[in-house]
Amino acid sequence: MLSGFVYLRCDEQYHAIPPVSHHAVCYLCSITKCAHRTRFAKAARVEDFSSRDLFSPERERTTILLSAFINFVKFTEQYCDSFLKDLRERSDALIIQRDDAAEQLKEIQERIDEIK
Repeated sequence: MLSGFVYLRCDEQYHAIPPVSHHAVCYLCSITKCAHRTRFAKAARVEDFSSRDLFSPERERTTILLSAFINFVKFTEQYCDSFLKDLRERSDALIIQRDDAAEQLKEIQERIDEIK
């Protein structure tokens, strides 16, 4: 490793970054966190979320954003849990059917081999 360099891990790889101030590293981390928050905001149907909402919050806008986030989480808990449970049950049933079909195929193959 190069002396004096900062190493950041991203996508299972390390990237050497020339010596920078602590503030620059904090800024890079905050950009990454903001990107994750922006993805969450888009999932919650808040299309105009930006770093300004974090660094210069306004009372009215923050209330709207928090309400949207809370509604999204409640919606997800209420509807997606039952959907995922049903999906898992159907998936388990398909796996059992697949295993049964594989067993039947094996038995048929053995019968064919006996006939030959």
